Amino acid sequence: MKRSSKLSPLWKEEDWWAVWFAFLIILGAITGVVDRVPKIGKWEGNPVTVFKVKRDAATRLRVSDLKDPAGLVRTLQEAPDPLSRFIRGKFTADELAQIDTQPIGKRPSKATLSLIVDRLNELIRGGPIYREPLFRGVKLNPKTRELLIGSSALHETHLIDPGGLAIKLRDGTDPLTARLRAGFSPETLDLLARYNGAGAVPEALKRAMVDELNRVLLRKGFFEPFPEITALVAAEEREAAKCDVPALTSIHLNRLMLDKAFPGLIRPCKLPVSVPQGTLCIKLNRLLLEDAYPDTIGVGRWNLVVPLILLWVGFGILTVVGVIFMRGDIKRYLPGYAVVFIFAALAYVISHQAQIKAYGLSYALWALIIGLLISNSVGTPKWLLAGAKTEMFIKTGLVLLGAEIIFEKILQLGLPGLFVAWLVTPTVILFMFWFGTKVLKLVSKSLVIIIASATSVCGVSAAIAVAAASKAKKEELTLGVGMTLIFTVMMMVLMPMAIRWVGLDTVIGAAWMGGTIDSTGAVVAAGSMLGPDAEKVAAVVKMIQNILIGVVAFFVALYWVARVERDPEGPKPSLLEIWIRMPKFIVGFVAASLIFSFVLLPLMGSAVVNIDIIKDITHNCRGWFFCLAFISIGLESNFRDLATQLVGGKPIWLYIIGQSFNLILTLIAAYLAFGGILFGKLM
Repeated sequence: MKRSSKLSPLWKEEDWWAVWFAFLIILGAITGVVDRVPKIGKWEGNPVTVFKVKRDAATRLRVSDLKDPAGLVRTLQEAPDPLSRFIRGKFTADELAQIDTQPIGKRPSKATLSLIVDRLNELIRGGPIYREPLFRGVKLNPKTRELLIGSSALHETHLIDPGGLAIKLRDGTDPLTARLRAGFSPETLDLLARYNGAGAVPEALKRAMVDELNRVLLRKGFFEPFPEITALVAAEEREAAKCDVPALTSIHLNRLMLDKAFPGLIRPCKLPVSVPQGTLCIKLNRLLLEDAYPDTIGVGRWNLVVPLILLWVGFGILTVVGVIFMRGDIKRYLPGYAVVFIFAALAYVISHQAQIKAYGLSYALWALIIGLLISNSVGTPKWLLAGAKTEMFIKTGLVLLGAEIIFEKILQLGLPGLFVAWLVTPTVILFMFWFGTKVLKLVSKSLVIIIASATSVCGVSAAIAVAAASKAKKEELTLGVGMTLIFTVMMMVLMPMAIRWVGLDTVIGAAWMGGTIDSTGAVVAAGSMLGPDAEKVAAVVKMIQNILIGVVAFFVALYWVARVERDPEGPKPSLLEIWIRMPKFIVGFVAASLIFSFVLLPLMGSAVVNIDIIKDITHNCRGWFFCLAFISIGLESNFRDLATQLVGGKPIWLYIIGQSFNLILTLIAAYLAFGGILFGKLM
């Protein structure tokens, strides 16, 4: 005991252990020790399916994803097709020698497999790889085909008259219809033959027709023998169909000609076309390689069950070290932590049900509900409370959140984005803090600052950061987060409708939503309702705003130390005292942001940092720690204590009035910044 009492605060304080936990995870991600962190996917019907990895869930190829490593090496050695010869061209002479000397039929060396996987990942991330001659003869999965065709893809909703199209494809005698029918599968021909033309078209037949016609879009020059069709495509339509990849231009032109060939039966596609870009392009390239080599490349045997168990154990080992140094009781902590993690996994599964996810009801809400139901029904047993380390989980998640605050994102919208995100946010915080403390006369300043920060910055994440900085009560954080989540869902649905109804410019509307809706996921969902450009603007404005999380938390902590917690009759706190009382997780948050922005990004590149490290690892770990924290908050809270925080509904009035002020001010700022008044038209 005496020895532990002499330990530095770096090893005794919970704040510092949150920093160490987060940076150990980051170090593991950088070095490759941590390969991936499980993420619960969307599911419908049977929740068990959530534990199976979806075919399009992965972007980065790993050695463990190779179904038949020896088969892949043999394919690269023999290069029997154009794609294999194209891939061989990506290796140096020495690397090819290493591949070609691998014995046939035996498992290749680890170094060789790592080399091949590295080169394939470079190919996956190097822009669109689809070239019609390379993939000629490759049977594409419907999901791959849909991503490849992009905005030109035909969907069942595009069929204006499914019955008429079915009869035309079955009975048409013109050369074009005959050529189409000749390429149909026996199953599709059988479905067409069984359709009698009366009543609704069976769903199976609709899907089959759409699938067959989408296959046609990939056949370059399919419509060339029919000049009467090609002549119908106007010059401006041909121009709008062009893109940087000739093969994709061919796909878009084929869709235009397909529309002309079946007027009144197929709804014309919209122009200009869009092509897969960014993460979508990377995902498409990965799927194309899986389709080209179905027996050798896939998702391997990896599923969520084993990774979830490993994550459960890994977090347990990581945190138990800190508990020991902080002189906690590990015999009580471990059983409680184990159950808290299971509840967190349950909250994640519920939140990713397709309909629930569409409504924007996030894991934070379900974690709170699960915890509150237990604590307010049977009561939370002491052994379970021992594993509910709310502060430790929250602060670790916040340091990991710092890794996602990349300063490069500021440049994506430049001054207009900064104007909307950074001018309005501090103004709204100051207004709400003044209104809550001076007008509504709320006694709890920490509750006021939580609601103000959640409203003006980024909902849950900002609320968590500011609650930790102001040392707020758990009930105050629960109330602030609960209100934010409810109003976020409402705004996500109503704001896009209002923007379209009044005819507001979609880019201005997107910036407005990005600055006001209190969740990055909800912002992206709302922006997508207005189109791809609006989705991008909304997301970037919100990401620029998110950078302020650490800044706001720092100044809140500084204000609390220097003013709120200060003895009015005591001396002004010194810099040393401010440092001692300052929450140290903020140091980790800022350090993570600076390291990722100015060290890792230049050294490792945007794709590796943003996808391999942040998206695949630190972002997912951050989500798990926050989910553990909200389960813990719920377990430690009860409705009686929450009711005392409502104080006559004043917190709700604070949110409503503050958000109204935020909506008005952000709309004005968005109009000035993105409406061409201050900076010129952005798009």
